[in-house]
Amino acid sequence: MRVVVALTVVNSPNIAGSQEWLDVQTEYNYWNAYYNIDKAAGDSDWYSRLKSAAVSMLSAHDDQHGTSFTANYPGTEVQGVAPQSTRLGHESVICQRCHADNVIAAVKSATFNGATIKPISEAIHNNHRGVNMADANGVGGVCRLNGP
Repeated sequence: MRVVVALTVVNSPNIAGSQEWLDVQTEYNYWNAYYNIDKAAGDSDWYSRLKSAAVSMLSAHDDQHGTSFTANYPGTEVQGVAPQSTRLGHESVICQRCHADNVIAAVKSATFNGATIKPISEAIHNNHRGVNMADANGVGGVCRLNGP
């Protein structure tokens, strides 16, 4: 059973020591090691941060909606198969299989228990409603970074 964590750390649902935090750290460290990333030498860890953020989002989705995207995390590596395809212990999660997304012309959402699942943009915005992610000047960072 995953530990459900409260959003008590600014801009992060990951509380040190929680299962989610451990999974995020595991993913970050995995990709840094896989690509031999050395930040001290000037290497960028953007990919490691991207992949670990995905684990964080999927773990939060599991906790909030009863899905099991991270139930088999970390997956077992398969010889000859890119680890990007095996890290979750199953095929990659494609959000648009359930959530409509106008960016890729996925115009209809799936349903769950008779209710239509919110489009991806609406689901993400609703999930962050009321979360203070302001910058040092008090300007809301989420909308400015992710929208026009």
